[in-house]
Amino acid sequence: MTTLAEFQRNYAQDLLEPGLGNYAGSAGYRIHARNVRISLSQAIADCFPVTSALVGETCFAAMAGAFVAAYPPRQGWLSGYGAAFPDFVSAYPPVRELAYLPDLARLEWARMAVMAAIDGPCLDLGLLATIEGDTLLETHLSIRSCAMVLTTRFPVIALWEAHQQADISAALARIDFSEQNRTMLVVRAGQKHVLAVELVRGDDAFMRAVAYGETLAIAWESAVRSSSTYDLAQSLTRLAATGAFDERERNA
Repeated sequence: MTTLAEFQRNYAQDLLEPGLGNYAGSAGYRIHARNVRISLSQAIADCFPVTSALVGETCFAAMAGAFVAAYPPRQGWLSGYGAAFPDFVSAYPPVRELAYLPDLARLEWARMAVMAAIDGPCLDLGLLATIEGDTLLETHLSIRSCAMVLTTRFPVIALWEAHQQADISAALARIDFSEQNRTMLVVRAGQKHVLAVELVRGDDAFMRAVAYGETLAIAWESAVRSSSTYDLAQSLTRLAATGAFDERERNA
């Protein structure tokens, strides 16, 4: 006798991979399964519009369909569905030659994630100014839940921004696709706007160290190794203005 858990598992598998199980013969079931797959694929398309535009509607529809079959949602809501899609893209054979595509998808997912994240108060630099020198350097800054630090070798911010222009082709033609190490900061600015910026030398090393949970002193040292003239006070002011830091210190 089939258990309830087995029935649910088989039923769900048939929804996402039509024709593989025992339920596909029912016309009503086929309609329901088709609607489920369309809804999930559309959710992926909504999260990754620039990725879709770059590969074309037909290719993206096939890629989204394959993803839906391989990675069914594990939650009861669609707002969190798609986190695994960038890694899936990196292993999807038809787009493997587009080396930048997975990182572009990561940027698009980061934009969705920070928009949906619950945020807390931003860091008040005035509070840091009240901490004595040695103690301050042992402080662990914390990145807010509505901010993410990403690394890439490709100009994915420029790619995304090009697709927001009226003349997309002209904007794409101006992009330098030469590979280089880049660090991006993606942060929600206000309630309805997401800021995505490529960090300058020094800031990139500093923010990576902060994201890894390093102390302010180690983050500063990392920045100085990247840029010998790195000014910590100026840089903290610049980075804090983006709203990336939480007012709470990370526990050591």
